[in-house]
Amino acid sequence: MPEFSGSAVVLSWIWSGGTVTLQGDYRKCSIKPSVQTIVGTAGSDPREVKYPAVKDASIDIELVAQASGTAVLAALAEGVQGTVIVGPEGTATNKPKTTMSAISGGVAQEYVYNDISVLTASFMGDGTTYTQGNY
Repeated sequence: MPEFSGSAVVLSWIWSGGTVTLQGDYRKCSIKPSVQTIVGTAGSDPREVKYPAVKDASIDIELVAQASGTAVLAALAEGVQGTVIVGPEGTATNKPKTTMSAISGGVAQEYVYNDISVLTASFMGDGTTYTQGNY
């Protein structure tokens, strides 16, 4: 399979105030599915036995900070609920698409004296929707 560049990525945050497109300012996006496990070890088991339990996911997006970017900060404020959509190869038919109903964990803000300033938005799944599908 051929590799692909992240330049075609589509990133959207849909919340009660509307839809914010983030791909124009993004530098990095990380999707991290996870699963809790239940330990079932008993008796003479020579190794720890584990069973999958509750699934979860998180998404972190690093953005270049924009001057007067207060609308983005408001949309991504901690506790805001919405839906994150990530299309790593754009929106062409059959390209991958991750959709996650989420709670914003807020925006980490990094302002550097002699470098570009960045924001990192963190989203945690709210237990409703997490799908890895296609456009």
